[in-house]
Formats: sequence, C-alpha cells, structure tokens
Amino acid sequence: MITSSRLAVVSGGATGIGREVARRFAEHGDRVVIIGRRANLLHRASDEINRAVASDRVVPINADLADPVQVQRAADQIVELGNVDVLVNNAGAIITPPASEGLDALAASWRHDLDVNLITAVLLTNALMDHLRRPGGRLIMVSSAAAQRGAPARTQPGRMRRRRRRCTDGHSDWPGNSAKRALR
Repeated sequence: MITSSRLAVVSGGATGIGREVARRFAEHGDRVVIIGRRANLLHRASDEINRAVASDRVVPINADLADPVQVQRAADQIVELGNVDVLVNNAGAIITPPASEGLDALAASWRHDLDVNLITAVLLTNALMDHLRRPGGRLIMVSSAAAQRGAPARTQPGRMRRRRRRCTDGHSDWPGNSAKRALR
C-alpha cells in the first residue's frame, strides 16, 4: 500500500462513483472526508472503507450541499483537519422532469436539478477555495456522458453537468472559475 498525507474531500462520497473514489484515496494512504445528505449511507460507507484499509482514514460529514449554512458548517469541520489537497465535486443526481404536470412542477424540477447538480459544486468549491493547498491542490468536477452528448429524455441533468464542467475548463464566467488558474 502506498502511503500519503494528503487530505481529499469527496462530495457524494457515500455511494457510486464517489464512494469508489473515496476508497481509492484511502487505499493510497490519504485522509478522506466524504460528504452527503444521507447520514446512514455516509456512516456505512466510511465504516466499510475504514475496515477495508484497516484504519480510520475516512471521515463522514452529513450536509445538504445545496444549503449555504450546511456547506459552511461542513467546510469549517474540514478545515479543522488541515488544508485540502484534492476536492472532488461528485454530488449530483439524475432528475427526470415531470411529464405534463404543469409549469410549476417543471420549474420545481429544474430548481432542484440546479441545486443538486450545479449549486452544490459552486458552494463547496467557494467555501474551501482559501483552504486548497497551494501549490498543487486539485479541483476535480465529476460529470457524466450526458454533459457531453445529452440524452433526449434527460437533457436537464446533462445541461447542469455540462455547466459544472465548464466551471473549470476556462469557458465559463462563473465567479469561482479562478479555481483552475489558482490551482496550477
């Protein structure tokens, strides 16, 4: 096993890709914070990963990353552990817009999608920006194939993930776009 003293933060780290990313960091000796809304899944994931790597490298933080107050609380807890070497913005979901339930339902679906697939990354990145290690800190925005090519039934999540990707590829006017330049 490779050992490291890096601190990695993985949003959406309790399940799926985020959990696998967190496991890989822990296997390489990194300290890992996983953040998510579902406390039971976060604790299960951290317990299982910690058992697998025979240490307590993974720390769960329960937070709704679309809520600025909870994001700041999570960031304050993370900063107590030290500077962040790697921030992986992975939190997100595929949300299918309602099929003919009216404009109110459609608007609510889009707002929720923005919160889950874009606002979470914007808030967490900005909350931790001053605590990303310099030089050498890394910001990773996880997206999906739908962000590249779209899907007729799921264009909404693709648009949000595409916007997330643009936040770090130099094609965006997002105020946090300085992240890419600052971390080089």
